[in-house]
Amino acid sequence: MAVVARYTPGARAPSARAGDFILLEDDSWVSRGIRLAQGLRFRGPDSRYTWPNHTGVLVSPDALVEAVSRGVRRSPLSIYDSRDYVLVRVEASDEDREQMARFALSCIGYPYGIVTSISFALTLFVALEASLTVDHTYICSQLVAQALERAGYVLPRSPERMSPADLAKMFDVVRSRLRSGEELRVRPAGEP
Repeated sequence: MAVVARYTPGARAPSARAGDFILLEDDSWVSRGIRLAQGLRFRGPDSRYTWPNHTGVLVSPDALVEAVSRGVRRSPLSIYDSRDYVLVRVEASDEDREQMARFALSCIGYPYGIVTSISFALTLFVALEASLTVDHTYICSQLVAQALERAGYVLPRSPERMSPADLAKMFDVVRSRLRSGEELRVRPAGEP
């Protein structure tokens, strides 16, 4: 079982650990495009999972690794203190969490996966089950998905085709049913 908890501006996740990840709604140009593209894949009842358009994996209780338009970087979790985000505490052993963090840290400095991002968007517009990617480039959800694989999670699609909405659906994260600080236990699809 995983635990999800929502934190509104000013609140801080008290029990975050390496290997956990956050989901949030960002307003960058890349994130706005992701939101639009996710709306093409997730319709009807699944549209409730399209709210997040950014994600990052924690490498310690107060730091995360994320893929942003400038590349993969390590950031303090506190940069999101003024934002509304959901923390997903995954079910993973200490060894798996360490592997997840090591993987994420090894990606720092790699460029943003613009080819992957464009390929992902194109597959949604033409309903094609294919993707293009360049080695050692990452989009945010791909980075988190590949970290989750290190803990034995089985993904619903290949990591480069995962979106923040896919992660939200996988862990049944519906922001509107979570109050700030409230924790909800969920059984994720693909749990090891």
